[in-house]
Amino acid sequence: MTDAELQVIEARANAATLGPWVAFPTEVYMPNSLMLASHVLVGHNVKKGIVSKGVIQSTCIFIAHARDDVPALIAEVRAAQDELAAAMKQKEGRE
Repeated sequence: MTDAELQVIEARANAATLGPWVAFPTEVYMPNSLMLASHVLVGHNVKKGIVSKGVIQSTCIFIAHARDDVPALIAEVRAAQDELAAAMKQKEGRE
Protein backbone atom coordinates (compact mmCIF):
# COMPACT_ATOMS: atom_id res chain seq x y z
CA MET A 1 0.00 0.00 0.00
CA THR A 2 1.38 3.35 -0.97
CA ASP A 3 1.56 6.41 1.27
CA ALA A 4 -0.94 8.13 -1.03
CA GLU A 5 -3.45 5.29 -0.53
CA LEU A 6 -3.00 5.53 3.24
CA GLN A 7 -3.50 9.29 3.11
CA VAL A 8 -6.78 8.87 1.21
CA ILE A 9 -8.08 6.33 3.75
CA GLU A 10 -6.97 8.55 6.63
CA ALA A 11 -8.70 11.58 5.10
CA ARG A 12 -11.96 9.63 4.78
CA ALA A 13 -11.70 8.46 8.40
CA ASN A 14 -10.95 11.98 9.65
CA ALA A 15 -13.89 13.44 7.72
CA ALA A 16 -16.43 10.93 9.08
CA THR A 17 -18.60 11.63 12.10
CA LEU A 18 -16.86 11.00 15.40
CA GLY A 19 -17.97 7.93 17.35
CA PRO A 20 -19.19 6.13 19.14
CA TRP A 21 -21.56 4.83 16.50
CA VAL A 22 -24.69 2.82 17.19
CA ALA A 23 -26.47 0.55 14.72
CA PHE A 24 -30.25 0.76 14.47
CA PRO A 25 -31.74 -2.02 12.35
CA THR A 26 -34.35 -0.93 9.84
CA GLU A 27 -36.36 -2.69 7.18
CA VAL A 28 -36.95 -1.37 3.70
CA TYR A 29 -39.62 -2.83 1.48
CA MET A 30 -38.97 -2.54 -2.21
CA PRO A 31 -41.71 -2.33 -4.90
CA ASN A 32 -40.84 -5.83 -6.12
CA SER A 33 -41.53 -7.23 -2.60
CA LEU A 34 -37.87 -7.80 -1.76
CA MET A 35 -36.94 -6.81 1.77
CA LEU A 36 -33.56 -5.30 2.51
CA ALA A 37 -32.13 -4.97 6.01
CA SER A 38 -30.00 -1.93 6.64
CA HIS A 39 -28.50 -0.08 9.57
CA VAL A 40 -28.22 3.58 10.31
CA LEU A 41 -24.97 4.51 12.02
CA VAL A 42 -25.12 7.43 14.38
CA GLY A 43 -22.19 9.41 15.72
CA HIS A 44 -22.24 11.60 18.81
CA ASN A 45 -22.88 14.78 16.80
CA VAL A 46 -26.07 13.30 15.35
CA LYS A 47 -27.39 12.61 18.84
CA LYS A 48 -26.85 16.27 19.73
CA GLY A 49 -28.68 17.35 16.58
CA ILE A 50 -25.75 19.32 15.16
CA VAL A 51 -24.99 17.41 11.98
CA SER A 52 -24.47 19.21 8.70
CA LYS A 53 -25.13 17.78 5.25
CA GLY A 54 -21.37 17.66 4.64
CA VAL A 55 -20.75 15.55 7.74
CA ILE A 56 -23.41 13.06 6.74
CA GLN A 57 -21.99 12.87 3.21
CA SER A 58 -18.45 12.37 4.57
CA THR A 59 -19.66 9.61 6.86
CA CYS A 60 -21.47 7.89 3.98
CA ILE A 61 -18.30 8.04 1.87
CA PHE A 62 -16.30 6.54 4.76
CA ILE A 63 -18.82 3.71 5.17
CA ALA A 64 -18.97 3.04 1.44
CA HIS A 65 -15.19 2.66 1.22
CA ALA A 66 -14.84 0.62 4.44
CA ARG A 67 -15.51 -2.65 2.59
CA ASP A 68 -12.33 -2.11 0.56
CA ASP A 69 -10.29 -0.06 3.04
CA VAL A 70 -10.47 -2.45 5.99
CA PRO A 71 -9.28 -5.57 4.10
CA ALA A 72 -6.50 -3.50 2.47
CA LEU A 73 -5.35 -2.22 5.87
CA ILE A 74 -5.50 -5.73 7.36
CA ALA A 75 -3.38 -7.05 4.50
CA GLU A 76 -0.90 -4.22 5.03
CA VAL A 77 -0.63 -4.94 8.77
CA ARG A 78 -0.18 -8.67 8.15
CA ALA A 79 2.53 -7.99 5.56
CA ALA A 80 4.32 -5.70 8.03
CA GLN A 81 4.03 -8.35 10.77
CA ASP A 82 5.42 -11.03 8.44
CA GLU A 83 8.29 -8.74 7.45
CA LEU A 84 9.06 -8.01 11.10
CA ALA A 85 8.92 -11.70 12.03
CA ALA A 86 11.30 -12.56 9.18
CA ALA A 87 13.72 -9.82 10.24
CA MET A 88 13.62 -11.00 13.86
CA LYS A 89 14.24 -14.58 12.77
CA GLN A 90 17.15 -13.48 10.60
CA LYS A 91 18.58 -11.44 13.48
CA GLU A 92 18.32 -14.43 15.86
CA GLY A 93 20.25 -16.51 13.32
CA ARG A 94 23.15 -14.01 13.40
CA GLU A 95 23.47 -14.01 17.17
